[in-house]
This record gives sequence, C-alpha cells and structure tokens, in this order.
Amino acid sequence: MAFPVHLLLVAAVSSSGDGKPLKTPEALDAWMSGYHARPEPARLQGALREAMTLGQLAQPLVLSFFVEAHRANPEAKARLLATVAQEDLVGRLSTLLVLRAMGEDVTDLLILLPDDYRGKLGAFPVMPDSRAPLLLRPEPTPDEVQRALGRLDQCVGAYRAAGDAAVLKVLLEGLAEAADFPAFIAWTENGRKNPNPGPAVSRGCVYDQALKALKQLRSQDPGAVKALKALAVDPSTPEVSRRELARLQLVQGSKP
Repeated sequence: MAFPVHLLLVAAVSSSGDGKPLKTPEALDAWMSGYHARPEPARLQGALREAMTLGQLAQPLVLSFFVEAHRANPEAKARLLATVAQEDLVGRLSTLLVLRAMGEDVTDLLILLPDDYRGKLGAFPVMPDSRAPLLLRPEPTPDEVQRALGRLDQCVGAYRAAGDAAVLKVLLEGLAEAADFPAFIAWTENGRKNPNPGPAVSRGCVYDQALKALKQLRSQDPGAVKALKALAVDPSTPEVSRRELARLQLVQGSKP
C-alpha cells in the first residue's frame, strides 16, 4: 500500500528528465536490508534521492526506513535541513517528505517548492509511530485493515533502519490472527470474488501480511532471527504469537 498523496508527487518528479544513473529498486532494497547491521549515514541522502527518482519512496516500507534512519542519526537529519535549499526539485521533495513524515514542521520550507506542490506536501500525513500497537478490532473496517497492512510494511522498514526489537512485536501482533488465516486462504482460492468478505477474511489478511514480513526479515537479517528467538520465550509476547513463531519455524535459521 502506498500513500496516495505521495503517488501524485512521484509521478510528477519521475518525468523530470534528471538523466543521472540510478540504482535498481532491487539494489536499493538490498542496501536497506543490511543497513542497521552496517549503518552508512553518509549515504542516506543519496539513497533517499534514488528512492524518490525510482518511485519507491511512496511505499511505507521505504519511507519508514528513511524516517527511522534519520531519526536515529541527528547529524544525517541536520544535513537534510542544511542542504535542502541547494537541492533541485527531486531533492527538495524527497527531503521535505521525510521531514514531514517524521512530524517536523516544514511550513517555512514550503516556499522552496513550486505552488503546485505546496498544498500536496502540507497535506502529507505524519507517519505513525512504528512501535505503536496495531490494535486491530474484532470486526475491522476496510480502512482499518488497509492501515494495518501499511503499518506492517512500515515495521519492516523501521527494523531495517534501526534494528529495534520493539518493532517486531507489532509484526507479532499480526500473528495473533492465525485462527482466521484459513478464511483468507479460502477467499483467495475462490478468486477473491467477494469484495466484502467479512471480518474473518480481513483478520486473516493481516496475518498473511505479518507472516510475509517476518519471513522477509528472517531470510535477510540474522539479527532479526536472534531477536525473534528472544521474543519467542518472552512472557510479554502473546501466547498465540509465540506458538505461531514455533509452529512456522520463524525462529529457526532454516526456512519452514
């Protein structure tokens, strides 16, 4: 799920004709996946520009990565603020989007943007705390499910940036919906024909997203495996989540 306001901005700058060589989305993803183990704050600004030009910054996972990486490194954040006036449109937009998503007041910096972009940037939502609980209700609305799916992607980006195990606890919340996963599978195997499949399918969808996120981290990040092993025996981790971690072998080095 991408932030719709930002998609408009990406479409506009993607045709700016910058012409400089760019990394692929796969290369950007690989760099982010190893960042918290080998931080390279000096590369953040260039990678942020690449993410914007490639159209990747619209994704919660990618935006969350840059938010948390700059939050964890005040010098990198200060560098964004110090150089924003010297950047071109792509650089200014990517910088201001990250600062806005962090909750920074960028009102005085909007003068750096063309009129068409000021309102869009000003309306861009502040990213929620990646460590805040999902708190999915028993009968979630479609909007609540979409927000939960975005939050799970956000958690992957946040963990990649800082390696905070508290973020993994949010992903484990999604595993608590294990009982409804069969309903989601049945709905998908039936061609997803019903646009309003009901709360069980919705909760099963959240489980599916959490499972994919955890498998992604487990396959790419040895640190995530170690953190999950600790959470699997932590009494504060919900029993259903601990049970799912063991059943799915998500705390093992080998794939289930």
